[in-house]
Amino acid sequence: MGASERLHAEITDKLHSSPNSSSLTHTSSFGDDDDDSDASSLDSDFTETADSDPTSAFSHKGGVPSSPGIFHALPPPIRPVSMVQPVSILTQLLKAKESEAANPMEDYQQFAGKGELAPITLKLYIPYSKSSSPFEVIIKRARKVQSGDTTVAEAIGFTLYKYIEDKKEPELREELCDINKWVLRMVDDGEPDEDFPPLERTQPITAYIAQSGRRGGRGGVAKLEGEFALVEATGEQCLFLQAFLIHIGSS
Repeated sequence: MGASERLHAEITDKLHSSPNSSSLTHTSSFGDDDDDSDASSLDSDFTETADSDPTSAFSHKGGVPSSPGIFHALPPPIRPVSMVQPVSILTQLLKAKESEAANPMEDYQQFAGKGELAPITLKLYIPYSKSSSPFEVIIKRARKVQSGDTTVAEAIGFTLYKYIEDKKEPELREELCDINKWVLRMVDDGEPDEDFPPLERTQPITAYIAQSGRRGGRGGVAKLEGEFALVEATGEQCLFLQAFLIHIGSS
């Protein structure tokens, strides 16, 4: 080994045996610990920040909101304003009065004969009425619901319907709006003929009408006209009619 080589070997040995070598190694190790500590600290800081306020990660300067957009539920649809007008108490009372004032004999409207091919014209004297002139009604001859001609009772019902509808005076009392409270009688000089019994209620009205020889209406059909008196039934007659109706209902 030459002189230069021995010198190099000596210097190398001294460096390895020098106490600075251990301090360099310790310093290097200490630096590594700091790096780990710093990394750990950064992780801890980030975790704490993210946990405490999730929206802080999106914050920045410039006046822009730091939190992201939040979507809320849509508000319920606005209902249209009701168009129903309020009804006053007075209107309700008037409507109730109109309902009460409806014709109680309206079921007999079906016997109206106006416009029929061969109607029946009845001239009726009504002592109950203020008028001395006969009350004229036109009824149909044949019934729609049942076969046969219009009966005496049905003619009474339609007459009461027309009396109320035409607003004749005096008004019918409530208890008189009943066909069983009335009878038809023959007339003599415009007065009820008491010598003959009332017309049989279940018989067709045509049984008491003499067919006139005059021709009229469409097709030249003979006109049917009758003249009678509509009078209130007596108490005895009302009892008889009630018993008759009970008998008919039970048979």
